[in-house]
Amino acid sequence: MTPAVVDSYLDEDPEAPDWRATLGFLERQLGRGVPGVTEVIVTSFLGQLPYQHEPGHGVVEHLGPAAVREVPRAAASG
Repeated sequence: MTPAVVDSYLDEDPEAPDWRATLGFLERQLGRGVPGVTEVIVTSFLGQLPYQHEPGHGVVEHLGPAAVREVPRAAASG
C-alpha cells in the first residue's frame, strides 16, 4: 500500500487511491488505539515510507499527529 500512496502523492499513477484519503483513514485507525491495527500500520505502512533522499518523502509532512508519534517506532523496526 505504501508504494501506491507515494505514487499518488507524486502524481505518477492516476489509478492509485487518493493519498490524502488514505492518510486520513490510517490516522483514524491509529486514533482508535487498537494494538494489532497500530502494529500493522507501523510495520506495513509507516516503516515503508521513503527515506529523506528518496522521491516521495514529502508525503511524511502530511502525516497526522497519531502517525507522527509512531514514526520513530517504525524507523526502529525497519
